[in-house]
Amino acid sequence: MSNAALIALVISLLLGGGLFFVLRSGKRPQADTAATDVVEAPAQREVEAPLADHANRMLQETRQQYYRTAFGAPAIADDVPDTHQPILDAVDGVLATLADRERTLPRRPLLLPQLLRALNDPESTREDLSAIILQDPVLAADVLRTANSPFYRIAREPVDSLDRAIVLLGFEGLKSVVAASIMQPVFRTPKGQFDAFAPTLWELAMRTATAAGIYATRTRTADPPTAQLLGLLSALGPLAVFRATSEAYRERAQLVPGAEVYVRLIENRADATSSAIASHWQLPETFVLALYESHGTGHLQNLSPLGKALEAGRCCALLSLSPPGNQRSIQANKAAMAMGIGTTVFDAIWSALNAATGNT
Repeated sequence: MSNAALIALVISLLLGGGLFFVLRSGKRPQADTAATDVVEAPAQREVEAPLADHANRMLQETRQQYYRTAFGAPAIADDVPDTHQPILDAVDGVLATLADRERTLPRRPLLLPQLLRALNDPESTREDLSAIILQDPVLAADVLRTANSPFYRIAREPVDSLDRAIVLLGFEGLKSVVAASIMQPVFRTPKGQFDAFAPTLWELAMRTATAAGIYATRTRTADPPTAQLLGLLSALGPLAVFRATSEAYRERAQLVPGAEVYVRLIENRADATSSAIASHWQLPETFVLALYESHGTGHLQNLSPLGKALEAGRCCALLSLSPPGNQRSIQANKAAMAMGIGTTVFDAIWSALNAATGNT
């Protein structure tokens, strides 16, 4: 057996049982304590409690707004009708055996292991990423399209070669494009009820990835491209729960699908499911832990370094969904302060998240 095959076997044995571990036992994976934690603390300790209440309230409001958009509903009820309890029970059963549900479990992108090696190797070069890109024509097209976007393009002539695109995007920019392009096909769902959910989830995942990467860069808590990838991976749980719920409704045609049922299940099970999928995909344990401990509620204390970057990214992404008249509001700044996200960090994140829409 070759060294590479032996290493792969060891990793498989170490990580392969994580799906059952996370979903069944609910035990917390072990944190990686080696990374540096330099998260900015709120400036005024005496206002932490009211600020925390404000942050929780604002995050909850923006989360509800997100769900209304994703499910195309003017309002979503808090209570689930008793007649829909079988749906809740059925989805719980599916998620408990997720690894055996190929139709529900998102399949790992074929190029993801190579991407992770490139992201985590400090000696990785643009040529290494170029080799990954050339394996997938769709990925190569995405890189060229991004290089020709107004954000990157600096000349009147179009960028018509992959080499020029790679130079223009730069190493970090290229990593982000590759990660997003590899993950996006996972979010495609069959047409049916609530067709807006998948694209709305993808938009939130992209915002989360952007915010997590900037947070990691500004606070030096984690590797920025890894934090960005985690932002995308955090949407795997909601996607799997959505698919399982849709399948449960298809098997019970007498019930009209209810948005409140989907929301209840996503709120209760999505984060653990994201972590379980990462484990099933045999991703690094630090990924599994960060996905397990981040809930998008604004609590950054006592999280692993990657968990802090992901949680900050999720919360800032939600805050950026505020109504246009409330963009860059005092309320949003207070919410960020309550979470321990410094003003300069939040300003950088906010500017990036709103650049595409022209909000300030």
